[in-house]
Amino acid sequence: MWQWQFEPIPVAGIVNLCLLYVLGVYPFRIAYFHQPFPFARAASFATSMVIFLLLIITPLHLIAEVYLVSVHMVQFMVLICVVAPLFLLGLPAWLLRPLLTNRYVYPPVHLLTRPVVAFVVYNVTFTFWHIPSVFRIFLYSDIWHGALYITVFGAACLALFPVMSPLPEALPPLPYGKRLVYLLAILLAHLPISGIIAFYPRPLYPFYQPQVFGLTLMQDQYTGSVLMAVSLLLAVLTGISITFLRWFAEGVSRGDPNHQLDNQPDEQALST
Repeated sequence: MWQWQFEPIPVAGIVNLCLLYVLGVYPFRIAYFHQPFPFARAASFATSMVIFLLLIITPLHLIAEVYLVSVHMVQFMVLICVVAPLFLLGLPAWLLRPLLTNRYVYPPVHLLTRPVVAFVVYNVTFTFWHIPSVFRIFLYSDIWHGALYITVFGAACLALFPVMSPLPEALPPLPYGKRLVYLLAILLAHLPISGIIAFYPRPLYPFYQPQVFGLTLMQDQYTGSVLMAVSLLLAVLTGISITFLRWFAEGVSRGDPNHQLDNQPDEQALST
């Protein structure tokens, strides 16, 4: 139960992402971009990749896929609410610009990151993987297992683009007011999933073994739904708070009397 694991597909994906990032922020930055090293962004990216790796190689992963569906829910909420935002924060705009503004890449990326499309893709992806019959398949297939992590992580990143786009000039985020509505919509869309898992009269995932930890299948299932709902609620409230504070700060900056006076023409200069 407490053994560490090696998941080849997601681990390979993380390693490749790290290699590409290192190439971009070191030799390519020096040769082509001529930008200062992005220490804060690099730290954010590295943190996201370390957390992602720990989620899939530590004993937590084995517990999440064999014993406790509640731990699986926590694992995925960390992936969605922590790893994905840190990953996007770690991407410098100058590194993404040549790739995402390419005439062949930009149209599909622009479509996928639009609020409605990103919202639908994320919710369909998350719901699909938690259908009991599909859920059971991924537990017994390395390919499907890897696809699960890659698609959920990718869908979470897409869902966050309308709120925290790392390339705002090409893929602009929503205005502040619409960001608040969008974040609330993500939270509300999860409520039916949490409700079904919590109140379904029979175990949805009978292939788990929570009795090892002294829980019944229904106790584990209910705990998982509550943890999922609470985790997402905290993440959305954090996003709403940050969005509101930035909106308020921008409004104060625009309404600052000193700022307005600085931008007004000098009356003496005009009179002369």
